[in-house]
Amino acid sequence: MSTTAYPGYGSSLDILTSPPIHVAQIRKLNFPGLKADFEEISNLDSPSIFKEYMKLMLDGGNMPFDGVLNSADGSVTELWDSLKQSGVAALRTFRLTFTDASTLDFDAYVEQFSVGVEFNKVIPFNASLKIVGDITASWE
Repeated sequence: MSTTAYPGYGSSLDILTSPPIHVAQIRKLNFPGLKADFEEISNLDSPSIFKEYMKLMLDGGNMPFDGVLNSADGSVTELWDSLKQSGVAALRTFRLTFTDASTLDFDAYVEQFSVGVEFNKVIPFNASLKIVGDITASWE
């Protein structure tokens, strides 16, 4: 059986406003997946010498991404404005679409946005999302 693989280019991140806003010119992103928190519940009545655990909470983690800055693009303004808002007004719904058309939909806060400048390089931006709540996956 041959290996199935897809290139990263052609994947996209969109903010699901009306109409959706494409986050332009991303070079790299790292989707964190989900992480579970556990608490050890071993006690004198445990049935064996193996520790017992209970799964308690899930965390969507942080999704850092970086790209080439285009300050005239509306996605830069949307990310910046969302970062400056407080409370639930700052919450946005995002869709990460992979090249095979699989999608991940999730709610997140923009937790960081920065820009760096070097005289002989393009101007990059760095941002990070704090994912909250459930993540809906549609695997193609």
